Amino acid sequence: MDPARVLEAVLALDSNERARLAKQLITSLEPADADAERLWRAELEKRLDALDAGTAPLEDWDVVRAKLRAIRG
Repeated sequence: MDPARVLEAVLALDSNERARLAKQLITSLEPADADAERLWRAELEKRLDALDAGTAPLEDWDVVRAKLRAIRG
């Protein structure tokens, strides 16, 4: 299979399909980690629970934006 032809065909896809394909390609390059998905899911659940309980540390968007602008320069 000619990589140039594959690339041409992929670039003809809509952006959502290209993004889905890119994710699959990147995932195929990463070593499999059986625990990673379970651990990320547990972390997300913990953070969602904290949000629901009102105990999550939150920052005002204006403060976050100012910090990002300071980093960006």
